[in-house]
Amino acid sequence: MIHPLTKSGLFIFTLLLASTTFADGAVGAFTQTTGEVQILRGENYLAAEPGVEVETQDIIETGKDASAQLDMEDGSIMRLGPETRLALSEYKLDSNKSVLSAGVDLLSGWLRFAVSKLKPSGNYAINTPLLTIGIRGTEGTIEAQNEQGELQLHEGEVEVAGVGKEKQTLPPVRVRSGEFIQRQRGQDFRKLHEPPPEFARRLPPGVQQKLARHALDPRQRGISPRVIRGVTKEDAQRMLQRHPQMNQQWQHRFNQVISPRPPIGGNVHERPVLALPKHGGSGEYNRGNAKARAGNQGPAQHAPGQRQHRQHQPPHKNKKPSNDATASPGSEKPPVADGGAEGAGQNQPQGSMPANRPRRTPGNPSMSR
Repeated sequence: MIHPLTKSGLFIFTLLLASTTFADGAVGAFTQTTGEVQILRGENYLAAEPGVEVETQDIIETGKDASAQLDMEDGSIMRLGPETRLALSEYKLDSNKSVLSAGVDLLSGWLRFAVSKLKPSGNYAINTPLLTIGIRGTEGTIEAQNEQGELQLHEGEVEVAGVGKEKQTLPPVRVRSGEFIQRQRGQDFRKLHEPPPEFARRLPPGVQQKLARHALDPRQRGISPRVIRGVTKEDAQRMLQRHPQMNQQWQHRFNQVISPRPPIGGNVHERPVLALPKHGGSGEYNRGNAKARAGNQGPAQHAPGQRQHRQHQPPHKNKKPSNDATASPGSEKPPVADGGAEGAGQNQPQGSMPANRPRRTPGNPSMSR
């Protein structure tokens, strides 16, 4: 017999496990990927695979002959065809994982969607460069290009409108199950009772079948995606050029990449990596070279680090105060040990070392620390 407290503990543990199935901010997960599929999140490209979760503001890209399926938290399914770019611009869910408001931008390529039935207050829209599709629980296939947009509706009913300023000039069109709608840039909608043969021929295999959720072991969810590389300035500029309708939304997102402004103290990612010499640290190495250069230029010229070092040394017991009233602070000659360069400069025999060349002796402070 299980103690009542043990039962309650197991129940609480089960609830906690269920609540942590998706990480904070996750709105869905990849359940199937083929070929090259990646996620643009923040300032990095991440590798997508089954179990990797997606978040709002993620941009998903598929390569040639690639495909991916997303099972969303609200029960909706999205399957991306090859050479597709999809942005999860907005995806807000309530505590029951129902959609409050969702805005998905199919920027290019193919998408087959099956959206769960929404609450009366819910709002779900899929946008292409030329179409805005209002959805309330249906399934269909979309092809998006910069100059053309097409939709084949398999189930349900949707309302299709123009994009941006065109929403006011183009009246919305209602599309029912089995119908097809097409629009080219600068033209009105063209609605057909069935898709034309050329559309059916272009359909990639990955988006031809009816969508179904893929069973995924809960333990597989939450896989940390592998970082492929960082987003470059050229990447950001290319994205803005190819999708001008997203400029206002993406300008702030890519601003740091295009015009980096390091914080106070500098950006650690932009600091050069310096190789240290094998014999001692870089500071000691540079100060030693500065001392050697200062010694070769004469005792009156000192490296900044050497002069600062001298100021902390006690005055030499034999040093006399300078009578030069015009001497500036810090310009006095450094003290030298007995038998150093200054002593050798007086009554120097012909042919000996010049006075301005310090001898390399252990007692000479200008050549050793």
